[in-house]
Amino acid sequence: MSSVADQVIALMVASLTGVTDAQDRVFRSRAMAITHDEAPSIVVKPVNEETKIMSDGVDDNTLTVSLDIFVRGDPADQLADPIALQAHRSLSTNQNLNALITSLRRKERSWEEQEADDTAGFVVVRYEIRYLTQASDMSVIV
Repeated sequence: MSSVADQVIALMVASLTGVTDAQDRVFRSRAMAITHDEAPSIVVKPVNEETKIMSDGVDDNTLTVSLDIFVRGDPADQLADPIALQAHRSLSTNQNLNALITSLRRKERSWEEQEADDTAGFVVVRYEIRYLTQASDMSVIV
């Protein structure tokens, strides 16, 4: 069995595949550059996880996950915005994901553009995801 954090990220990728303008171009923790033909696309990757003791035997975990939305064209921020909205709606309403976690909240959003044959832009949306686990087993939700 994988950790709850790993399960959450896998569910996020599954939740986003085929439901946004990025279609099936949803990747997990991709290090390779996104090619021109792969835009628009989404990369889902963990940023960090904090754990606090909630009670005897129960940990309260906060996982920060980044959705990097890559687009090509002008204006890049405007092209990425509908994908960010579609992604947020899908994550917020995914029953399998919501059964595993106690909350999913958008933490921040940032924009960046790079000059290329078509403007290469991306929006980074960070989410804080909370869930409870057994202190002795990071793969068991409480």
